[in-house]
Amino acid sequence: MVFCIKQNNEYFGLIAGLNYKYLHHQIYRQLLYAIVERARELNINNVHLGFGASLEKKRVGASSYNNFIFVKQKSHYSSEAMS
Repeated sequence: MVFCIKQNNEYFGLIAGLNYKYLHHQIYRQLLYAIVERARELNINNVHLGFGASLEKKRVGASSYNNFIFVKQKSHYSSEAMS
């Protein structure tokens, strides 16, 4: 089961629910394929599949790009205490 959102000319795969008992049927790959096919039916060019599982996503035609995140801390105490 998967929940997706269509916004303008973009399609976002949000939540995927997998029954791990059936992984031998390659359900994750089938789920990705279904998302891409549905986007094609809706004539959507941009499909966002999220992070991770890059190999599986490349098999359905996805391309990856680098992302960055910047964090500003008010206090460095907790990070110093953890190290």
